[in-house]
Amino acid sequence: MVLDADSVMSGETLVRLAIAMQNRPYTGLIQTVPKLIGGCTIFQRLQQFAGGVYGPAVAAGLAAWHGPQGNYWGHNAIIRTVAFASAAGLPELPGKPPFGGHIQSHDFVEAALLQRAGWEVHMAPSLEGSYEGAPPALPELVARDRRWAQGNLQHLAIVGKRGLTMMARVHLAMGACAYLVSAVWAASLAVGLVLALQGTHVIPTYFLDSKTLFPIWPTIDPGAAFRLFLATMVVVMIPKGIGLILELRRAADSGEISAAPRITAGVLVETLLSMLLAPILMVTQTTAVAQIFAGIDSGWKPQKRDETKMPFTTALYFHGWHMLLGLALAAVTYLVSWELMAWMSPVLLGLSLSVFLSWWTARPAGRLLSRCLAIREDLSPPHILASARACAAAWAAQTSDGTRKDVVISPVSDAEVSGPPSPGWGRDGAKEFAEEIAHAHR
Repeated sequence: MVLDADSVMSGETLVRLAIAMQNRPYTGLIQTVPKLIGGCTIFQRLQQFAGGVYGPAVAAGLAAWHGPQGNYWGHNAIIRTVAFASAAGLPELPGKPPFGGHIQSHDFVEAALLQRAGWEVHMAPSLEGSYEGAPPALPELVARDRRWAQGNLQHLAIVGKRGLTMMARVHLAMGACAYLVSAVWAASLAVGLVLALQGTHVIPTYFLDSKTLFPIWPTIDPGAAFRLFLATMVVVMIPKGIGLILELRRAADSGEISAAPRITAGVLVETLLSMLLAPILMVTQTTAVAQIFAGIDSGWKPQKRDETKMPFTTALYFHGWHMLLGLALAAVTYLVSWELMAWMSPVLLGLSLSVFLSWWTARPAGRLLSRCLAIREDLSPPHILASARACAAAWAAQTSDGTRKDVVISPVSDAEVSGPPSPGWGRDGAKEFAEEIAHAHR
C-alpha cells in the first residue's frame, strides 16, 4: 500500500483492495479515488466540495474509458510488489532539469511501464474509505502545481517511446496538455485583446491596391462568437450539472429531504468562486510553463497542509503582480469598449481581486460557508476519520516538546505470483527504457 503523509484509509478498504489484487493475478496496481477531507479554510472547503460532488462522476467516466489501462496518482493505491519491482524502475532522463534528470511526476510513468510489461492498472471509483488532505491556501496549491507542471512536461520526452500502450501515451499527453492549455487560453485572450484594439484604433482598408468594384468590409460574426461561448460553457458546466444531479439523487435515496437547498447553494457558491480563481491559476500555470521552457528548475520542496490565516502581506507579495495585471487589462478593455470590458469581466475581476481572494479563502470557513460547502464526511464522519484525528492529536501532544519518537514498522513480504500475461519488457524494462532514452539523446 502506498499512502501520503496525510492519507487515511479504512481497514475495510484495505482488505477489499487486497482481496481484489489476490483474485486478479495479472493486476499490477489498483488506484482508489481519495476523497479530500479535514479542511478548515475556505479554500480547502471549496476543493473538498468540488471533489465530493463532481469527483465521483468524473472518476467513473475515467475508469469506464481507460478500463484495465488506468493511471497511477502516486498514493492511496495498492501495488503488486513483484510487478512494480520488475517493470516500473524509473530511468534518469538525459540532460539537466527541468526536462532532464530525475522524473518528478513518477506515478504516470510507473503506470505506463507496468502496462508495457503486460500488467493491468485499474481504478476503483466506487470504493469508499480512501481519504487525503488538501492545500490550505492558493499559494500552496500553486507551489504544488509548479512541481506537477514540470513533471508532466517531462513526459513529452517519454510519450513517443516504443513499447508504450496507446492508453499510456494518452495519459502522459493529457498530463502535459493540462498545463499547456492554460498558456493557450492566455494566448487567445491576448490575441483577442490585440484584435479589439486594432479594430478600434486602426482605420480599416476597404479597397486593395488592385482595382475592385466593391469595398471589402470587415467581417464580424457575433453568432459564431456566441456559439463558441455556449459550447465552452457546456463543456465547463456539464461535470458540475451531472455531479449535482447525482448528489441530489443520493440525498433523496438516503432520506435527506432538507439537503437539496444546501447542495444547490454549495454548487452555486463553488461555481462562482472557482470562476474567479480560474484566471489566477491560468496566469500562474502559464508562468510555470514559460519558466520550464526557459530552463528554470522548480526543485522538490515540502508543502504545508495545516496553515490557516495567511497574512495579508504574504498574499500581497505573492499576488501583487496578478492584481496589477488585472487592473491594467481592465484599463485597456475600458479604452476599447464597455462591451469588451463586460465580456472579460470574470477574468478582470479574478485577477484584480487576486490578493483579497487568496487572503480571504485562506481564512477558516465560518459556520455558514462550512455548512454550505459541507460534504457527507463533514456531516457524518466515518469512524476511521474520527480515529485518525484522535491519533493525530495524541501524537501532537506527545511530540509537543520537540522530541521525535521512533516508530518501528515490521516488514511485510509480498507473495510470489506468476509473471504477466505477455512477455512485454519483463524485469529488464526499466533498464531498456533508460538505454532507449539515452540512445535517442546521443
